[in-house]
Amino acid sequence: MEIGDTGSTPKGAATRSEILRVAANVFARKGFEQTRMDDIIREVGLTKGAIYFHFSSKALLAQAVVDEQKARWLRRVQEEILSKNNPPEELRNLGEFMVRTVLSDSSAWGVVHLANQLASVKGHPGGTSPLAAWVDLVAGILQRGRASGVLTFSGDPSDAATVIVAAFDGLKSVTDALDPRDLDAFERRATLLLQILERQFISS
Repeated sequence: MEIGDTGSTPKGAATRSEILRVAANVFARKGFEQTRMDDIIREVGLTKGAIYFHFSSKALLAQAVVDEQKARWLRRVQEEILSKNNPPEELRNLGEFMVRTVLSDSSAWGVVHLANQLASVKGHPGGTSPLAAWVDLVAGILQRGRASGVLTFSGDPSDAATVIVAAFDGLKSVTDALDPRDLDAFERRATLLLQILERQFISS
């Protein structure tokens, strides 16, 4: 089956969705290299044949996890944030959305690093990184905000967006290294980061 194939029946789609959910958690805990298909098969509680019917390799399964999470993020951002057509509010809400995503789903930000790990798999075509999608979203908000005079910054919007996303991703990585599984520490530091970004980009 292709990565995007959800199956021809509701039951097939539900099975595929459950495989992706479990696989996302396993990849987040163990990383791509240390995860075996048998680990996922055991946790999802299906036969090996059922798993391989949907995903013929670990790399294709991992790519599907990345693609599904990215599509879900983008859909929610479009519905909940970009529909406001208010760049300062969009920038605030997008930052808060990113924080909530990490706090509510332990595997969520793991797909960013899973995508990076997949990029090094020999022969795997890969896909667009979730970080690239975040950069594009932020750059679009910054560009519209500066054009309307409600966001202030110098330089290229894409460069500024890259710095913002890198700061968030770096904060998550450093917090994971210094204070593993301490979500309170991450939330506290992420709130400080959002305050700094607001002072830097949003006109008073």
